[in-house]
Formats: sequence, C-alpha cells, structure tokens
Amino acid sequence: MIRCPVCGETMTVAPAKSRKSRKSKDFIAIRCPVSGKHFRGFIGDEGFVRETIARSGVVPGPTDR
Repeated sequence: MIRCPVCGETMTVAPAKSRKSRKSKDFIAIRCPVSGKHFRGFIGDEGFVRETIARSGVVPGPTDR
C-alpha cells in the first residue's frame, strides 16, 4: 500500500500504455485518487513491468491510464 505524500490517501496502481511512442510501451501508473496533481508516477522498467503485469493477469488496454 502506497500513500499519497500530499493527502495520505491510498494511491491507485494500474497498468498503462504509452500514448505518443511509435512502439507502444507498457508502464505501471501510480496516482493519487483525489487528484493526479498530488502525485502521478510511472514505472517503465520493461522487465519489472512485464513480470508484474503477467503476475497480476491484467492486460493493459489503450484506455488504461
């Protein structure tokens, strides 16, 4: 469980895909559910992301952010 450094709410962790890259890349998005302005971050390490998404069984779609 990761808490927002601004408001203390539990942050949302979800799969995401790049939007502007020619080759679509997978990311793990971490954001504050109260406001994306509080905290919004992305993990892009290919091996970590691939392994984490595979373990979760979730397939990132074009609208996941």
